[in-house]
Amino acid sequence: MAMTEISYTNELLDHSRNIQDDLGDQVIAFYFPDRKNELEKLLVAVSDNRYEPTESAADSFRNLWQHVFRNTDLADRELQKKGQEFFAKNSSDLMLLLGFLSLPYCYAAANGAEVLIRSKLIKEEPEKRLLETAEFVLDVMAPNAFGANGKGLASILKVRLMHATIRYYVAQDKSWSDTFGRPINQEDLAGTNLSFSLIPMRGLRNMARHMSGEESLAYIRYWSLVGKLLGLREELLPESMKAANVLERKIRKRQFRKSEAGINLTNALMSYFDQATRGTELEGKGRAFSHFLLGETVANLLGLEVDVLKQRLFRPIPKFIKLRNVFLNKPDTYVSSLKRFSQQKEGKEGEEAFGLPRAFSSASDAP
Repeated sequence: MAMTEISYTNELLDHSRNIQDDLGDQVIAFYFPDRKNELEKLLVAVSDNRYEPTESAADSFRNLWQHVFRNTDLADRELQKKGQEFFAKNSSDLMLLLGFLSLPYCYAAANGAEVLIRSKLIKEEPEKRLLETAEFVLDVMAPNAFGANGKGLASILKVRLMHATIRYYVAQDKSWSDTFGRPINQEDLAGTNLSFSLIPMRGLRNMARHMSGEESLAYIRYWSLVGKLLGLREELLPESMKAANVLERKIRKRQFRKSEAGINLTNALMSYFDQATRGTELEGKGRAFSHFLLGETVANLLGLEVDVLKQRLFRPIPKFIKLRNVFLNKPDTYVSSLKRFSQQKEGKEGEEAFGLPRAFSSASDAP
């Protein structure tokens, strides 16, 4: 059972900042630095959920594989189906929110941003970081994500080892301070997990997208399942919308503040969007869109200042948008989102790859 909302105490979260992922870290401790090539060869073979370790794999690697590949609660197939259906129904908007809301939301957590800023990939190649994150989300949200032919479990295994690798290198960084907490700790992982579930649902509501209480709960619980496989402890896996909201507010109050790391990460991401949205309806509007989604308080923490006119750009007109959602939108599907991602990954430009979320197309220029 996951902890209820009344259990999200400062004591619990303080303790969580000193806990990481023992299973992932033990793999890296065995293979790094002398056997790194052996681990890379193992990971090349991890292409889908049918993967099983070879005899040459270390016991630590087998233990991690066992936790990911043999720990999925397949008994509640109805929950998985509902979570996947909610994603498919809103996939285009959710994938766009990933970049314009979820990632900058994470950058507002000052201590966690200190880890991210030490990765050249995230700071200097935000496009690659965004595409890798998008691919992970598509893998774990696919209709067959946990089936034999799916890639969800394989992707989760790789992400856990990526996190462990980052922790290994950050631990050797002399500029790292204990005041930040341990790198990629349980509290930061919990906040990141919420950035994939609760936060984008708030973004959908800001865009006047309707969702039922049952759909919201299914999506929260689906990401709690993913979080468990990613190494999150049970006490930080919300099982209700109320618990998710309370945990998010608690982490935000503890961790969100203005930081040079968060501002630099946001600037790098927005500079990429300035280039990536050329020729689309979002051209010149990316910063204003993120400001709208994040809200003024969080946006200001990230140095995401937007003038008054641009702040009005995405002011919703609820009746118009709701009517558009009901009568004019084409049905969204997982396949359509995957197609859009593939086009973006291949570097294609135009609305098919990058456009306004469905709720705002034709309404974005309204005063």
